[in-house]
Amino acid sequence: NYLMPAMQNSVFFNKFLGRNGTSAKEFWFACEFLFVTRASKRQTWQDAHLQRQSYVDEMLGRRVTRTIELSNDQLRSMCLDSIWGLVDFRMPLELFCTRLKAERRKIIRANKRQIWHYLALPSNRPTAATFATGIGAFPVDYESLLVCPATPEEMMELARYRVMHSADALEVAA
Repeated sequence: NYLMPAMQNSVFFNKFLGRNGTSAKEFWFACEFLFVTRASKRQTWQDAHLQRQSYVDEMLGRRVTRTIELSNDQLRSMCLDSIWGLVDFRMPLELFCTRLKAERRKIIRANKRQIWHYLALPSNRPTAATFATGIGAFPVDYESLLVCPATPEEMMELARYRVMHSADALEVAA
């Protein structure tokens, strides 16, 4: 079952609010599963035919990884819209996704000050050269990045972001 873990990873991931066991990678894949990949849109899953499976081989007594190739039907059946169509949910999928994003946005807004405090920590600042050039300024719409980043690069930028001036960040958060 992909749905419950994806929902938990999407809604509750927050590097900035403390540890909850969800990694940035899990958050990214949850966002992709919940909001992007659709069986009805081949371009969202067509490059995922090869997947690695890891397991402990009891005969060998060690972890083994193998690559498997999934068919188009297998990939389509793993998409949220396919799963949604098999279960009698009382809510349309897109409404569900909209509400899930709204819940995440609500959590972020409620913890905005804590997020900015985290970003303002001295250990989260860039090098002096970065300060001088102004590179690394946080995107104005940080909230959307924390709700559902559009690309893995955005996700990594978010993870690497540094606040140039702590006082400015805290004033924005106030």
